[in-house]
Amino acid sequence: MAHYRKRPIAIEAWQFNPDNDEPMPSWLQKALFVWPNAGGVQFENGGSGIKIQTLEGVMAASPSDWIIKGVKGELYCCRPDIFDETYEAVRLPHELSIDELPRHFVGGSHAVAGA
Repeated sequence: MAHYRKRPIAIEAWQFNPDNDEPMPSWLQKALFVWPNAGGVQFENGGSGIKIQTLEGVMAASPSDWIIKGVKGELYCCRPDIFDETYEAVRLPHELSIDELPRHFVGGSHAVAGA
């Protein structure tokens, strides 16, 4: 049997918490206006839950779940334990000082681990 691993790509994510001081990202704010179409989100139960309309159906996000914007702009949710095992924080090249850039870096949308 062949083995596979995820490609090292950078995604955007926001941890859902009704008491979150971090503002909701603009991509998620825009998704509020797309509901009930694919890619739309809707708050429910007075803001204690989020429904995400995906191509596979509706996903429900609970407090502490991560809302992820995938590589093709798709939205989905992920439990915190799975998120921690699957993702690590990165800093994109435009966020680095010139001294932090790898010597072989020549541009593009590469991400640097260890943020």
